Amino acid sequence: MEFMYLGTGASEGYPALFCQCERCSMAMELGGKNIRARTGALINSDLLLDFSPDMYMNKLRYKLDLGKVNHLIVTHSHTDHFAAAELMMRHEHWYCQLQESGKKLHIYGNETVEETMKSALRYDYGTDTIEDPFYEFHIIQPFMPFTLGEVTVTALPAHHKPDEHSFIYLLEQNNTRFLYGNDSGIFSDETFNYLRDKHLDVVSLDCNYGLEDRYDYHMGISGCRIVRERLLDQNSCDTSTSFILTHFSHYSAELHDTLVKNTAEENFIISYDGMKVFLA
Repeated sequence: MEFMYLGTGASEGYPALFCQCERCSMAMELGGKNIRARTGALINSDLLLDFSPDMYMNKLRYKLDLGKVNHLIVTHSHTDHFAAAELMMRHEHWYCQLQESGKKLHIYGNETVEETMKSALRYDYGTDTIEDPFYEFHIIQPFMPFTLGEVTVTALPAHHKPDEHSFIYLLEQNNTRFLYGNDSGIFSDETFNYLRDKHLDVVSLDCNYGLEDRYDYHMGISGCRIVRERLLDQNSCDTSTSFILTHFSHYSAELHDTLVKNTAEENFIISYDGMKVFLA
């Protein structure tokens, strides 16, 4: 499995779009790993995890061929994770040409995500029942694995958006497991129980609050520690498991090098845009 972090920032980006705070000003000046687009990932070049408003920038930054993408799995409907209006550009008749003409994009998510997609269609086309639909939507259920290409995907309940069935995702390929754990506060008991005795090779956790001691709907370092300890206690990971932190907000999270310095002794890895993880 090849897992690429396309964005590692919170909903406002880092530096935030209109912000003039000290952190955002320093991030602009320093650039590099301090620049964090809205959160999302690309797996094996044909599977997207969330579709942020920064996807066009990601295409340019990383020279992505998004026409190769067959599947999109969505965590929840917040616009930093599902910019449905941008997906209208996938319609061949009006906006693009594909080498495999007529190929549909398969989108997987909850009922709210599906309605968000229909709302974007109504805005763009005046109806959500367009001719030659360019996508097929699949409502998914928690704890029910499904296979997309070489990757087996399992949606697990997240602790994030109370009025919606938000998900985190367990990704499995060739006897390796990657847990993508945002957006979420500390996981529910049912999510922990599902992961019991399943060895995780990589755990990617929401660290929106940075060094702050908070874990309501997102987490900071303290919440990430709690999750790691519980996973260790229930035989879901061991010393070989990599723990990666992502989804940083300028309100709470320091600049990249400071985060690295402050978490080094705890063996947390600080993600950055464009970072790749390879699992054999």
